[in-house]
Amino acid sequence: MLRTEHYAFLPCISRALEERDSLGIRRELRARQQRLSMQQSRSKLGRVCVTGANSPLGQELVGALTRTPDPSLRPDAIGVIGARDPVESHSAGAGLHFPGPGVDFLECAATDLEHYNPRTLFSINDEDLGLRRRSIFRENQVVIDLLRAQGETNEPRSKTRLVLVTLLGCGDSEDAIPSQAFDVLRPLLLELSRVEQYVRESGLPYTIVRPGALEHGDADSRAIVSESKVGFGTIHRSTLAHLLLNVAASEKAVNKTLMALDMNRLLVAAPYVRPFEVWESPPFEVFDL
Repeated sequence: MLRTEHYAFLPCISRALEERDSLGIRRELRARQQRLSMQQSRSKLGRVCVTGANSPLGQELVGALTRTPDPSLRPDAIGVIGARDPVESHSAGAGLHFPGPGVDFLECAATDLEHYNPRTLFSINDEDLGLRRRSIFRENQVVIDLLRAQGETNEPRSKTRLVLVTLLGCGDSEDAIPSQAFDVLRPLLLELSRVEQYVRESGLPYTIVRPGALEHGDADSRAIVSESKVGFGTIHRSTLAHLLLNVAASEKAVNKTLMALDMNRLLVAAPYVRPFEVWESPPFEVFDL
C-alpha cells in the first residue's frame, strides 16, 4: 500500500519534465532561427527591386527570380518599381509587391526603395517597353539618385548593387551592330548611353549588361558575357533573364560593362548580316563570371 510520502517525488519529476520540454522548445526555436539565418545568408542577391518589370524581359526576370532552384540566386523579397500595368505573379510566396494601377513611376520609386532597401536592383530597359514614349534617362536618374542617398546613410558594404540592362550598340559598342540597325535605334542608343555614363559616375557598385538583339522564345542556348566591344548576335529574353541572375551574383562583374550573347545565335554584322559558321572563331573572349 502506497503512503503519502511515496508521492513526495512527483513534483520534482513534474518540474524536471517541464524543464526538459522547455529546453527542447528553446533548442527547436534556436535551430529554426539558425536554419532561417542560413537560408537568408545563402542568397547572394538579398532583397531585390526591379524597374521595367512589366516589359517582356522584366517579366522573364521576375519569373527567373521566383523559380530559380539555386538558393544563392533566390532573393529574400522582390519589389517592383514603376509598373504601370499588372505584372504576373509567378509565385504567391515570393514576397512580390506591385504598385497599384496608374501609380506614377516617380511617385512610387522613393516609397518602394525606402520600403525594400534592396541589396540588388535591376534596371530593365527592354526596347519593347515603349521606351520612345518614356523619359528613360530621367527615370533611371531618379532611381540612381535615390540609391545614392540611401548609400550615404548605410555602411559602404551595404550599398545597392545596380544591374543596368541597355542594348548592344550603346557607348563604345557602336561598331558592334549593323549600321542600318544603329541608324534606326540611334535616339534610343544615345539616351541609354547617357544612362550608362550616369551610372558609372554615381559611385554605386554596378554592372552594365548590353544584350544583343532580343527575341521571344526559349531554345537551346549557351549564354555568355564578354568585355569585348566586338560581337553581335541575338539572345532570347528567357535566356538573358537567367544570365542576369548570375551576373548580379558575381563579384568579378562589379563595375564592368559586359555584352551578353548566345553562342548558338551569333551573327556576323558586316558587310552584311549572316549567321556564324561553325568553323569560324568568335571575335571575342568570354568573361568568366
